[in-house]
Order: sequence, then structure tokens, then C-alpha cells
Amino acid sequence: MKDHLDAVRDEETLLASVVIHSYALAESAAAERLGGDARDFGGIEDWGTRLLATTGSTWDCLEQGLAGAVEVAVFRNAYAHGSRRIDASAANRLRHVGIKTPADGDLVPLDYPTVKQFRGRLRELMNLGGVGRESVS
Repeated sequence: MKDHLDAVRDEETLLASVVIHSYALAESAAAERLGGDARDFGGIEDWGTRLLATTGSTWDCLEQGLAGAVEVAVFRNAYAHGSRRIDASAANRLRHVGIKTPADGDLVPLDYPTVKQFRGRLRELMNLGGVGRESVS
């Protein structure tokens, strides 16, 4: 019980939980809107592109575009898989969208402003993709 309480008191663990769950909620909502299961799609690059297409939008419509979404996904994965570090695959994924840092092996610390920014990016993607809009079918 003490270890559990210590983990919950650790701000970074709490913030990671928020990012992981926010991402999962967005991914699930996107899959539902797209008529599939979250496991039916690739990463955010795939389901995000498909989601935006449902409203005639593209990544260029988002403030941080595809690069911002991939950054959220990479940070989420680092925490969800317990490493808190960028691996070679994640570094390549970031470079593919034009982000040079963090690099392979780098720690990816989370703080409140970063989590707020990441959640804003996910919210913007959901809004532009028509999630939660009654008038968009």
C-alpha cells in the first residue's frame, strides 16, 4: 500500500497517467467514429488522418499538425511501456515528421504545461475530426 501511495504522490506518474488515459480515450473515440476498433488502425498517423478526412480536414488544419500528434503518441508510448525514454523506433518516428529531439535514449520528462499542451492537441484533433458533434455524421 505504501508503494502505491508513493507512486500516486509522484507528480510525473500522475501526469503520465493523464496522458495515457487521454490518448486512449481519443483513440477509442476516433475508432468508434470510424466504425472500427482501436486495434484495427495504425498509430495516430493512421487513425488521425482517417478521422480528419471525415470532416474534410487535414493535419495542416491543426496548430501543431501531424508532428504535434506524433509527439504526443511517442511520449505516451514511452510512459505506457514503462521506459520513460525514447527508443530507436520512436526517434525514427519523430524524425519522420521533422522533430529532431528528443533522440534515441533521451528521457522524456512530463510536467503540467506539457500535459496540458498534449491534451489540447488531442482535443483539437477530436474537434476537427467531428468527435462529439451532433451535426457531423
